[in-house]
Amino acid sequence: MEITEFVNYLTDKRSDYHIQHVAAVAQDCRDGLFSGTNNLIEEITGQKTGQKPIGMPDFIYKNKALFE
Repeated sequence: MEITEFVNYLTDKRSDYHIQHVAAVAQDCRDGLFSGTNNLIEEITGQKTGQKPIGMPDFIYKNKALFE
């Protein structure tokens, strides 16, 4: 789905702020902004949870119901 189609779909379902944020993140994903990896989250959290962070696609897949 194109970003503009998604924005049109979200209209009247979400706040303007949420729509703008999601559209910007989607564009950043398409532009490759989130394509790299690092260990910053592990450094910040000090690995206290015992779990490694997951990537955005895995998070979205695991939490699909939040995005419907």
